[in-house]
Amino acid sequence: MMGTCWYQGGSLVMIVFWILVIVGIIFISKWSIDRGKGKSEGDSALEILKKRYAKGEISKTEYEEKKKDIL
Repeated sequence: MMGTCWYQGGSLVMIVFWILVIVGIIFISKWSIDRGKGKSEGDSALEILKKRYAKGEISKTEYEEKKKDIL
């Protein structure tokens, strides 16, 4: 009787273990894919500068000075 209960509990532990392993693999894969996308799709300094100028946050003079510094 005790052996059957222990075996069922052990099976449950193994199922939970493998579920956690699979979820961990999915999480790590998604994280690494997202991290790779961030580098290629991220805004460069020049893009940020252009957006700030377009929003009116900086003047044309400031834009030109900062653009010269970046390039």
